[in-house]
Amino acid sequence: TVSVLYWSRTMRSASIVAALFALVACVSANKSPFDGTVVKPLSGVTSFTQVVRAVDEATIFFIYDSAEVNSLRTIPQFTKAAAPLSGFANFYAIDIRDATVAWALDAWNVQLVPAVRGVSAHRTPRPGFEKAGLVGGLGGTRQFVEMQLERGLSEASLKRFVLSMQGEAPVIRVETDAKAESLHAHVTSPRETPSVVLISNKPTSSQLFKAVSISLNGRCDVYDVFTGKAKNAQKLFDAKKVPKLLVFDAQGVEHEYTGALTPTAIVAFVEKFTTNRESQAQKVWDREALALAREAKRHEEPLLRVDSSMLWDSDVLSRGSAVGVFVFDAVEEAQSAAEVVRDLKARSGSSVSNFVWVLRSDAPKLATALTATQGGASAKLAFLSTRKSVITKYDGEVSASAIHEFATGPLSRGVGAQPYKSLPAFGQ
Repeated sequence: TVSVLYWSRTMRSASIVAALFALVACVSANKSPFDGTVVKPLSGVTSFTQVVRAVDEATIFFIYDSAEVNSLRTIPQFTKAAAPLSGFANFYAIDIRDATVAWALDAWNVQLVPAVRGVSAHRTPRPGFEKAGLVGGLGGTRQFVEMQLERGLSEASLKRFVLSMQGEAPVIRVETDAKAESLHAHVTSPRETPSVVLISNKPTSSQLFKAVSISLNGRCDVYDVFTGKAKNAQKLFDAKKVPKLLVFDAQGVEHEYTGALTPTAIVAFVEKFTTNRESQAQKVWDREALALAREAKRHEEPLLRVDSSMLWDSDVLSRGSAVGVFVFDAVEEAQSAAEVVRDLKARSGSSVSNFVWVLRSDAPKLATALTATQGGASAKLAFLSTRKSVITKYDGEVSASAIHEFATGPLSRGVGAQPYKSLPAFGQ
């Protein structure tokens, strides 16, 4: 027994050492240890928005050190655990040695690697949507969650974490005869978007089908018909055996899916009858941006409030020219500043493309980074130039003439500009 136990431990240690040598060889040969896996190395991006903007699934980030033994040992565990979860979430790897993604470490305050962070699939509505008549859609804030690795990383623990990130799935349950008849009449008629219909005898929707519905959200309607209550469903949809998965295209023509029961395979089949994901996402963003622009114009708001991380990324950090960011302690302060900005926009010669404002209580750390000066005073206005990665703080008089003089003079010459690598995330 002792000999067998010793042999088992020896072989296990040998396999770990062999795996480490293989990973080190990959690194030394400038190859990614994630080649051939569902995990994509992340490099050369400047914000989370670029990664999660056009997807509805949960996004999981594996943060590691390519020169640290424990990280290298964990890589095979993570890739193995992630493999069966393809389609339930998008997986990315961030090497802390890669300077192009160093901003992620600051944004998450990563102190120890390896680490796993998740971005939820659920999105809150962007400000102004309700007024503009839009509900949901792409945008709003998404929750960032840390996975606890004290007990190690396994397929079961990663699966629990991924499923907790999925949020509410847009599956429409059909559980009566009347609704089944109505659904059949609906999907077999020409419509704007295709429909996915699952005929099953399960009282609740499976995690697999929820993952499919999240991936297809906005591109087609997804229905789960429970034959336990909708007794006529099997006859209506000619489902002699269940489960049966059907896709009805925009013309109402039925297509049965008989392939592998994985989210990736099912979504790939359904996508033959839907519009491209990225083009659909862009249409949603364009529609939402237009609605917000109309809403702002209707209220004649020269100074827009930034109160979500997505708006901060898209309205401020993604702009190439300088943006003026006011930081206020109370909402009332923005009202008087709006008149100043309206006067400023009527003047010419300034390189500042836009003005926005942030309430200090919404993002205290960010507000401090924007307004704290070397003298200990607190500025009301900061000019950001993301193209040059510099910040210039203005602590003068909040008047149109004074700000315009500063913008066309010292600001345009780069006086007082300070370089920055990253700013605290919105909400901190």
